[in-house]
Amino acid sequence: MLRVDFAFGAHDRIAQAVRTTERHVSKGTPLMVFCDDEQRLERYDQQLWALEDTAFVAHERLTPHALEGLKVYLIDTVSWPLLSAKLATAAYQSAWLLNLADQLPPEPQALSRILEVVGPEDDDREKARKRWRQYQQLGADLHSHRLT
Repeated sequence: MLRVDFAFGAHDRIAQAVRTTERHVSKGTPLMVFCDDEQRLERYDQQLWALEDTAFVAHERLTPHALEGLKVYLIDTVSWPLLSAKLATAAYQSAWLLNLADQLPPEPQALSRILEVVGPEDDDREKARKRWRQYQQLGADLHSHRLT
């Protein structure tokens, strides 16, 4: 069953996503990061590179020639078809998807765990409510968390 966790109340959606990524990687959890907005994905990528040296998170865009063995891959709509092959490998079967898009990722039912970070803007919260309802219609196990 698909589990979706929403983290509400992030002061900055991308900065919180970077902190979430760092936390999951430190626990050994592989993370696939999906976003169909190129500027947002680029901002996320740049903030990952800007972490302190001791907190470096190796990551790369998922392409047919991407390095193997990384804990974080960035995925857009063009590279989405490569995700199923990656998730089929033993090292990534427990991977979570961090959704930075404003709508559901393609084929959410093919995933086991999705993370959603919601910023303070009214528009972001409204889009998150819509995604919540869509996940609900898919029968997902939904969880809400309030960030402090």
